Amino acid sequence: MVSSQVGSGNWDAVRRDFTGKMLFVAIFGTFGSMTFAFDVGWWGSALGHPAFTNYYGQLTKPNGTHALSPTQQSCGTALGTAGTMIGCMIASWSARALGRKRSFLLLAVIALMGSTVQLTSVLGDRSGPNKFWQLVVGKIMVNASVGIATTVVPPYLSEVSPTSIRAFMVTFHSLAEGVGGILANATVYGLQKRTDMLPWMLPIGLQMVIPVLMIISSVLLPESPRWLIEMGRKEDAIKSIERLRTGGAEAAREEVAALEDAIHQHEQLTGGTSWIHLFRGSNARRTMITVAMTCLQQGMGISMVNNYLVVTLLNIGVTNPIQIALILGCCQFVVMLTVMSFAPDRFGRRPMLMLGAFLMGSALFVVGSISAATNNAPPPVMQRTTIGMFFVWALSFSTSWGPLSWTTMAETPSAALREKSMGLGAWAGFGVGMTVNFVQPYISAAIGARSAFVYASIAPFSIAFTYFLIPEFKGRSLEQIDEIFDAKVPARKFATYQCRTDLSDAADRQVEADKLGSDEKRASMDQIETAEMVQRV
Repeated sequence: MVSSQVGSGNWDAVRRDFTGKMLFVAIFGTFGSMTFAFDVGWWGSALGHPAFTNYYGQLTKPNGTHALSPTQQSCGTALGTAGTMIGCMIASWSARALGRKRSFLLLAVIALMGSTVQLTSVLGDRSGPNKFWQLVVGKIMVNASVGIATTVVPPYLSEVSPTSIRAFMVTFHSLAEGVGGILANATVYGLQKRTDMLPWMLPIGLQMVIPVLMIISSVLLPESPRWLIEMGRKEDAIKSIERLRTGGAEAAREEVAALEDAIHQHEQLTGGTSWIHLFRGSNARRTMITVAMTCLQQGMGISMVNNYLVVTLLNIGVTNPIQIALILGCCQFVVMLTVMSFAPDRFGRRPMLMLGAFLMGSALFVVGSISAATNNAPPPVMQRTTIGMFFVWALSFSTSWGPLSWTTMAETPSAALREKSMGLGAWAGFGVGMTVNFVQPYISAAIGARSAFVYASIAPFSIAFTYFLIPEFKGRSLEQIDEIFDAKVPARKFATYQCRTDLSDAADRQVEADKLGSDEKRASMDQIETAEMVQRV
């Protein structure tokens, strides 16, 4: 059947399912994700920009200029992450009560408000003591919209996608982040020689374009059919499926009926949709996986590389860190787009996660070793090696724990608890990130790039956790995943478990039928006519 063929790497099915409709959803449904990396990108680059640090810094250098204190660095970055955690909590309510589309509108409004607060931080007396903290307040608001996006966008993409391309579709969440980071870094890099406020004011202004586009595009996006079914809006779900698939009205009704049956059966087994049900029955295992994915992702160095790469490179004597960050972001995007378009649905999630953790841990171990051997003052050759290891880490992350953490998180929860489970998982992961962002400036001030050892040590735990506890979801529909979890199948046996029913998309079956050539149809009609003639004789 279609689902099993696709899981084995049926390229015809993948090419068939990634239609123009799905491309539209993938692009316009991920604008909220772009805000995340855009904010991280301009902030991480601005921390190393002399004009920015001189304008907001509280420490006075011997030459009369200013620098950001470790407290400003840690609070500015970590409090932004706290805003993301607030957004995760908001999304746990809005995604269920308002739906995916209206949650997009909500996060767009919050992002616009936060950007406005940031822009106005330059008004008034330049020596005002609260300018930096106003900037941080605006960052908290922008990051609250980011929390909503990270909790709503991956489930939305997974719920509207055919099984064969679900991992690729969810990857667009990370691809959008990559685009946002590149645009932000490129803007700061292009203005790095300016000494006025434009190097950070322009990125903030451009950041406001994204939520405006979200407000416009959300009107055109179809709502998640699974959410519509859960809300009792069956006819709307059928219309949504018709917009998403090419099989026609009858195939849409069949798919909605199959989804409706699967959701109701699972709800009867799990017994409820309250927060307490996240920790009951098979949901407890699913909640543990969802939470662990983001916590391990954050623990393996994402904050050090994304938020403090420019500062880290400056501390070891690299003279062009903003340019390096821009090149690194471009390479990540190209590699992610190339590899993630086929690899997860062909090779599976588990092997990519384990290989990625090994490469990421190894790269940071080398970074820490160079720092320890040279007392954080590496010669040029060692500087280039350190930069190379950051590239290894970033490219490994962008093809494993970056996009696949969100893919796995979106696939793991049950339909009835997906919003709450995603919200809790993202909240916990960003909680780890907030802790790292608070302490990283102080650790760097004390031991330099040797802090990489801390994050490298998490990689072995990630490999072990993936091997023993992360199931393989390749080729499985979301409803089949529900069935396997309810059957309490061990993680290493998910790939070989035989489901009671094949819940392949009805639209897939309709399209397969439509692919019959005219010659085959004509031959079939000839056989029928011949049989009728024989019968008459």
